Amino acid sequence: YPKEVINNHVTFQVHISERLPEIIVSDPWRLRQIISNLLTNAFKFTKQGKVSLSIAPHENRMNSDGTPSINIEIKDSGCGIDPQFQPHVFTPFRQEDNSHALGRTGAGLGLAISKRLAELLNGSLTFTSAVGKGSVFSLCVPYSLPQERELNDTRNTTKLPPSNSSRSEEHTSE
Repeated sequence: YPKEVINNHVTFQVHISERLPEIIVSDPWRLRQIISNLLTNAFKFTKQGKVSLSIAPHENRMNSDGTPSINIEIKDSGCGIDPQFQPHVFTPFRQEDNSHALGRTGAGLGLAISKRLAELLNGSLTFTSAVGKGSVFSLCVPYSLPQERELNDTRNTTKLPPSNSSRSEEHTSE
């Protein structure tokens, strides 16, 4: 992740479930944008502790047509979001006091855009947060498995990292 976002006191962990297929059909650009926005915020508001990215099948959610869903969770141990501001988190151009933002601020569009992109993918973006404890943002989107013809056309496929017995990674910035 970009060095200007990661600081020396934050551990970054990644866990990808072995129960996911290696390739899924979805919109890789929208998924990448949402994940990037969520990770940028997680690092921006975490002075020390950890940020984690977990990707797993959503056990209890299938679309009416039986399409499975993937759950992408970004969790941080940052400053958290004030309960009074939480109803406005996805409102464009609305920002909570940025005194915890490690000197970096934005326009207040990242979460609003991410929520809209999740909806365009027929998914959802939700969160829980507690001041002083951090936040957890959960993206749940449907996916399908590639058909033979789609394996050769990678525009709408997302290749997940290879499966092995330990798909969890941990990185601490230098």
